[in-house]
Amino acid sequence: MRRALLAVVTVALAAPASGAVLCRQRSDVLVARETACRKRETAVAADVGLLAPPGATGDAGADGAAGTAGVPGPAKGWVHVQNSATIAEASHFDAVTRPSTGVHCLTPDATIDVATSVGLVTVDHAYSAGQSLVAYVHFPASDCPAGTFQVDTVDLSGAPSNDVAFVFVAF
Repeated sequence: MRRALLAVVTVALAAPASGAVLCRQRSDVLVARETACRKRETAVAADVGLLAPPGATGDAGADGAAGTAGVPGPAKGWVHVQNSATIAEASHFDAVTRPSTGVHCLTPDATIDVATSVGLVTVDHAYSAGQSLVAYVHFPASDCPAGTFQVDTVDLSGAPSNDVAFVFVAF
């Protein structure tokens, strides 16, 4: 009788654990069922590795400690320029001027040396007036004062355009 009982318990332990129930028959034999005991069987509360249904979600734990600062990225600063030649957002840029149609002079703060930096620009089509617009870095800045970056904006025909919003990043 003990050998048969051990064999049944071994089978129950090897059965899939999701929703399994351990049941005692009238003859005191233990059987594993997938979901529920049959009539005339009694569920056995035993810690034999079977999983019970998930309980309620517990309270949130405390916030962890702040992580260490990451390595600084290569960008020295950036500026988001609206098509009205105003700064929407910026980091390390102080001003933008438009001395003529399609010519934008970007003034960085003192942390950015224009002579040792390069720029990258992309059109912000969401805030531009129209499609088929282009922005490019004009280097060296021939139409802007020393110490500034120059971004020219044009339409696809090459005609200067004030309809272009853009984001400029200095590296």
